[in-house]
Amino acid sequence: MMSVITTQESQTTLARRLAAWCVVEADQQRFNFRFPDTRRLPCIYAALTEQQRQQMTGPAAEWSYIARDGTWEHLSLIPGITSIHNDVPKLTAQQFAALVADSEGDEIASMLHYRGVMTTEDPYLHHLIISEALKVSRSSSLNAQDKLDWCESCILERQLLSTPKIISKFSSWKKARLTNN
Repeated sequence: MMSVITTQESQTTLARRLAAWCVVEADQQRFNFRFPDTRRLPCIYAALTEQQRQQMTGPAAEWSYIARDGTWEHLSLIPGITSIHNDVPKLTAQQFAALVADSEGDEIASMLHYRGVMTTEDPYLHHLIISEALKVSRSSSLNAQDKLDWCESCILERQLLSTPKIISKFSSWKKARLTNN
């Protein structure tokens, strides 16, 4: 979790600017915004409006970060607003929903780790598999337990499934699940 920000602002000013974004409000509740977690950063930045992005990044010319796969990635910045946001930033329900959906794969991975299914051998590959599994299961209304079991079955087979293959696997898995219950 590392970011490199190129800006004309002093370190103190940049720290004040980013500190203003550590807590946000959604539906009259406050949440830790976790933008320093570079796994979250791309979705967080994408969920913000252009004005919010400019308030968060100010006059920064570049923001590079280490992505989930270990490579350097860059946010597309539009340098702009130089005043620091004093109020707690507010997110819409749609913005908040996008952030919750983005964290689902990591939550599933954490639960699978507690089940003893996840190893530390390749967290990036595991996240890709879980993300694909979740993408396919979204059209079906699985409860939380079934979703977890579905992702576990994909991890145990250790295959990064192509979309057609995973759709077929999901149909078979669901049919077997219904038969056994």
